[in-house]
Amino acid sequence: MTQPRTAPREGTQTTRYLDLWWSRRLIGVPLYLWRLGLGPLTGRVWMVVTTTGRSTGLPRHVAVYPHVVHGHTYLWCPYGGRSQWFRNLLADPVATVQWHGETTVVRAMPLADEAEAMEVVGALRHFAAAYFGKYLASQGLVDTDEDVRAHWRRLHLLRLEVTSGRGPAPLAADRAWLWAAAAGLACTLRSVVRRHPARRAAPRPEAGAPPGADRCHRDVAHSYRRAIRSWAVSPRRPTEMVPAIAARPNGAGPA
Repeated sequence: MTQPRTAPREGTQTTRYLDLWWSRRLIGVPLYLWRLGLGPLTGRVWMVVTTTGRSTGLPRHVAVYPHVVHGHTYLWCPYGGRSQWFRNLLADPVATVQWHGETTVVRAMPLADEAEAMEVVGALRHFAAAYFGKYLASQGLVDTDEDVRAHWRRLHLLRLEVTSGRGPAPLAADRAWLWAAAAGLACTLRSVVRRHPARRAAPRPEAGAPPGADRCHRDVAHSYRRAIRSWAVSPRRPTEMVPAIAARPNGAGPA
């Protein structure tokens, strides 16, 4: 005799198929790129959803992959009911989304009926067949049309509808200044290296010099590189540490 299947309690479903060591770290990469000012690039693929924390009331940001089916935008939560952003939307459905260069206030609505659910499920099977099958297994479902039709209300799917009013504050590019700081630091280091006296004093072989001049130049350049490295840890002037080969006339080979 088979036991009747009961729906697992909300928030306790097992979705360990996504709990990999790299999964939790990569999920925040689109948010970091957005804060660096790369929103126009990452916004073509990822949607930044800003929800209101159900406990703190503060804006919470997450990057998700939206699914557009018949002109409607849907959000699928592969982590199930234990995901914080999904639980925030259930508590307060008003959110702010940033996608394709636009910032819009939306309302997260549950699916209307079974037909709409099957259309979204068909799109998810085409997009992520392997993950969606494991997701259904984590919810105690079988990847068949009959089982999905019977338990479509247990799927973690939401439809986004544009609404008027004010939503939570969107994610800002508050780390874009790091690009200017990195460029300024690179220019400063390049200027310091080019103006270093040991770099300017390195002799060059003259035109028509004997065949040994290029070898002498390589030896002198190597000696100056060693002098520059020693100058970083020594109080002496770098010109005092250059070997005697630097004083030889052009064309004179090594002794």
